[in-house]
Amino acid sequence: MLDHLAGAAIGLLILRMGHASARDALKQLLTTSTGTAPARQAAE
Repeated sequence: MLDHLAGAAIGLLILRMGHASARDALKQLLTTSTGTAPARQAAE
């Protein structure tokens, strides 16, 4: 039974890391796709 619990815990950790990575990538993609970064550079 402990083997199943350990497998579930590892699976949850993998999902959590994947979620955090996907969230950061999506945030970066949306920031660069809206054109806010080049607009800031052009304003300076």
